[in-house]
Amino acid sequence: MNTISKILIVTLGSLHQIEGGEHEYNYQDSILSRLPADSQNLLLETRAKAFGWLKNDKTAIWQGLPISEHEYNKNLVRGRDFGGDDERAAYYPALRRFEGRFFLTLGLEGKRAMYLSQHHVLLIGGLYGLLTLMEPTQRYNCPVEINLKSFDIWTEDNTLTDILLDYIREHGIVRVFDFTATEPRRRLISWPSVHNELGGNVLHCFSTTAAGDDALIPFGQAMAKFLLTASTEKLLAIKPETEEGKIVFREIDRPRSGMPHEVELRAWGKRM
Repeated sequence: MNTISKILIVTLGSLHQIEGGEHEYNYQDSILSRLPADSQNLLLETRAKAFGWLKNDKTAIWQGLPISEHEYNKNLVRGRDFGGDDERAAYYPALRRFEGRFFLTLGLEGKRAMYLSQHHVLLIGGLYGLLTLMEPTQRYNCPVEINLKSFDIWTEDNTLTDILLDYIREHGIVRVFDFTATEPRRRLISWPSVHNELGGNVLHCFSTTAAGDDALIPFGQAMAKFLLTASTEKLLAIKPETEEGKIVFREIDRPRSGMPHEVELRAWGKRM
């Protein structure tokens, strides 16, 4: 990866993941190696909290079953990715591990473009918080929903936001593209804080044809065909309300009137 630009794209991982992995943990591929010491510690501590909840809470139900009993979580152990030392942990880079709709839409060429892009790309999720594309990850299922502890763990005291802001400062980021797709994932970050840090230079991306998880296919298409290969100058020149293919870029972290939106949107307005 040749991240020479000052553009950051924040997008998402996926539920569907390939099994297996290798036992070696490559710290240099982790976001931990790209954060200041305080944020490294905070990220590891919060990952450990998310790990403990995911493995031990028998009352957290997802799709009718305890999340801790999901097949993907059976072999999940506290390795170095969670501040532990369990050598049974099996890792693949996130870009190889994830195979949900977004990544399938990217395909091999899109994944290659993502890996080779000059821009920064971070993935967001309920267990790891923030990940690089090559982050060593175990196979897991940690959904992010507003009624689950995975959401509260990362939003308490704006933890994930503070880590993201430290990354932005550490790497001199000047513009962020929010490709988080769903409201619960988007709300893991306090976007007003990011807007304040960058003088409003944040663009939230929405599909003109679908919302939530159904927007993952047009998101993947936009990534592969435009965002990952466009120059820094071209991405900095994008104005709010610009449309590129099936994607609209907005200053506001809500789809505009007349666009597809999630059912939960009004409830979010009351919560936030």
